[in-house]
Amino acid sequence: MSFIPSLRSQLECGKDFPDEINKLNMNLTLLNLLNDTMISERKALRESGEEVKNGGLLKNIPVTVMSAGKNGFSEWEQYQKELQSYSGKTASVFIEDSDYFIHHGYADKVIEEINKILEK
Repeated sequence: MSFIPSLRSQLECGKDFPDEINKLNMNLTLLNLLNDTMISERKALRESGEEVKNGGLLKNIPVTVMSAGKNGFSEWEQYQKELQSYSGKTASVFIEDSDYFIHHGYADKVIEEINKILEK
């Protein structure tokens, strides 16, 4: 069951959070994982993605694509590159040591990138 340590790392808030916060986050996530709202969101995910993809380019709306090096998805890099083509003002940030939840382990970097967009 090698997926258990991987799942645990995906559900933890990050190394800067106390163990009790990481445990609480994991418990709440697992508790709500299969509720009606989560199931509905998962079903709508593909449709939502298609709407974004077919909606046309974002023209000159600034977009920063933040990519995690340890995300576990085989086609992730391809999708990240595709996202960069949606706007004429795209920045790309790759965080090698991050897993899928960049905002948990690298909140300071996410805030920094948001501030860069706001300053433009």
